[in-house]
Amino acid sequence: MKQLAIVEHLPDGSTRISKILGDGDEEFWQKQFEVAREAIEFQDRISDLEKFNTLHLNLLLSHCIKAGVINKQSINLEPLLMKVVEKEVAKTAWRLSRRKKLMRQFEIQYQELSGTFQKSVFSRLKSESFKWLRTYVFKRLPIPFQNFYNTLKQLTK
Repeated sequence: MKQLAIVEHLPDGSTRISKILGDGDEEFWQKQFEVAREAIEFQDRISDLEKFNTLHLNLLLSHCIKAGVINKQSINLEPLLMKVVEKEVAKTAWRLSRRKKLMRQFEIQYQELSGTFQKSVFSRLKSESFKWLRTYVFKRLPIPFQNFYNTLKQLTK
């Protein structure tokens, strides 16, 4: 049995073993030394960007393994894709609701312009006076409230 140790040479010519690192034969320790030397050379050659990319890839793969996307037998993309699909479905539903709202708005405007809505004089006066009152009050509000109101109006569009 051979051991790898740290040996100190003392000034009087004698040697002293400070620490025994491990057991193994000479070939084993030479192979380990070669692997360590190559790793050190590799660390010197690799750039910071490559280190970041390697770390990022390791984190991504470990996340995929934890999420159940990658297992020993196969790759299951369902957990990864379901979030994207759900997000796109939500976006599409929002777009469709927005589209329906706009279509309803345009239909009402078209019907008002084409005269198919038969409004009484009283209902017209009521709507016009309400619009006038709203603009009158709005113009007298402080600017921060006007900005807040405009922001809310933009969000509802």
